[in-house]
Amino acid sequence: MHRPRQHIVSQMEQAEAASDPQRRRWHLSFIIVGAGFSGVEVAGESTNWFAAATRFYHNFRKEDVVGLAVHPKDHILPEVAPTLCGIRQEENGEGGINLILNYARGRGNS
Repeated sequence: MHRPRQHIVSQMEQAEAASDPQRRRWHLSFIIVGAGFSGVEVAGESTNWFAAATRFYHNFRKEDVVGLAVHPKDHILPEVAPTLCGIRQEENGEGGINLILNYARGRGNS
């Protein structure tokens, strides 16, 4: 998690210095590819970092940070029972990471 954390902090610092709102929004948008064990871990840690780090910045709020997890399957954590995955999906949605499932299907990338 060291490298993603550095990236998040770097992007937040650039957002803090950006005078253009569109540029600031760009710096505060994060995409996580895949929602297996690693992707879910990165998503969970990222939401914690978003919440903790934004208090040090004055040009944006926690609500301005946008996280998106994109996953090619119909549920996250394909290694785990779908009923458990449903619980985790709800937790991620509440924590600030939006989830797009079945992303590759119907886009010519299956």
